[in-house]
Amino acid sequence: MENWGIIGHEHIIRFLEKSIVNQRLAHAYLFYGLPGLGKKPVAEKFAERLLGGEIGQSTEIYKLEVLEDKKEIGIEQVRSFRRALSLKSFTAAFKVGLIYEMEKLNQESGNALLKTLEEPSPKTVILMIASDWQKLLPTIVSRSQLVKFLPVPKKELAKALQSKVASASRLKEILNLAQGRPGLAVPLAQEEQFFENFRQFERLIFEVLKSPLDKRWQILDQFLEKLPDLKAKAKAAFNFLNQLEAALRTILFKNYQLDLLGGQEPAVKLSTPKLLRLFQLTGVAKDYLNSNVQPRLILENLFLNL
Repeated sequence: MENWGIIGHEHIIRFLEKSIVNQRLAHAYLFYGLPGLGKKPVAEKFAERLLGGEIGQSTEIYKLEVLEDKKEIGIEQVRSFRRALSLKSFTAAFKVGLIYEMEKLNQESGNALLKTLEEPSPKTVILMIASDWQKLLPTIVSRSQLVKFLPVPKKELAKALQSKVASASRLKEILNLAQGRPGLAVPLAQEEQFFENFRQFERLIFEVLKSPLDKRWQILDQFLEKLPDLKAKAKAAFNFLNQLEAALRTILFKNYQLDLLGGQEPAVKLSTPKLLRLFQLTGVAKDYLNSNVQPRLILENLFLNL
């Protein structure tokens, strides 16, 4: 299949394919970049190339990810992962460890994983995926082959999506919303309700950014009041923060004359120093969410400082 069936990232796929052909594989790879760029599908296709078949049909793939009722990857999960990778392979092929959301490792589980990276087993490749590599232990980063994912150019996204979209105007809007992220562009093109919800969410973000404080409190009340429980509110708050970061990034790029909106102006203009401060505040808010602080308190504090 051409380019492994992936949208964009041809240079990364060529590099990984060449590593397989030349048998010059690293023991550990760290795929990092913004959410939605395509790190996960590339990692999974790379794993399939190493295993010689689909992931779901292989006994030599071992996954590590956050459990449904948890917020972090715990040390017992890592210990089980390490034991599985240390076992002898049932075949002559590779064993592959696939770790999603590396930033969800806590200090204890990160140190446990480090032992595996320091003492690699033969014919074992560990693929790690992270949106925020700066939250990882420096010793993990230094022992990994770093693979940086960048936004996919609009022309490549447009070519991949044009058969899925009814009109040129809708395609242009999807490209502007996706900002080079195939993982976002595809559902925007294929799911009408997702498209409408995402567009409304973007409008909400810009309304918050340009409104006075009293109006922000009203928006916050309307945003949270319909959500049934704390878990739903925490999820909504995290989605809000991700979308806010995307909006801030669009404005920042425009400040540096990098056009992600096809000639359109962002709905809000902010100075670069203020944007950098808001990025920092958003990161702090995410850390509080992961520490089980009440979502409303987190958003109130953020709205107060916008």
